[in-house]
Amino acid sequence: MAKGSSKDAVLMVNVASTPTAFGEVKDFNLSVDKKTIDMTNMNAEWEEVLHGSKSWTGSVTLFYDPADAVQSEIEDSILTDNTDVVLKLRPQGTGTGKKEYSGNAVVTNWDPAGSKDDSVGLTLQLKGNGALTPAIQS
Repeated sequence: MAKGSSKDAVLMVNVASTPTAFGEVKDFNLSVDKKTIDMTNMNAEWEEVLHGSKSWTGSVTLFYDPADAVQSEIEDSILTDNTDVVLKLRPQGTGTGKKEYSGNAVVTNWDPAGSKDDSVGLTLQLKGNGALTPAIQS
């Protein structure tokens, strides 16, 4: 089994049509959900289902950096532009033969926060807008 450290992961958003890595990432999450349609007969012992629609969401926690181009792009997306961001996740980092996932997302939550003895942080929530596409890096 191939293992990898999450410290090698790369999370990118298109800035001026160029995939640009997030700076200051503390953690991330990508979640895919698939609905099912119940087709079970009333007298059946086992459930039967059809495959339904899929959706995806993500979250990112960062150290807040207003000079970071990606953070500025996301801030503009939610506060002024009302546009999707183009997201790309490389869970094992960049390299030939490694997996990546990409898709358009709506930033649904932009939450800068801080406390007395901590740096200012930023939490983002994303909702996929269309397919999340897996690929192998070449």
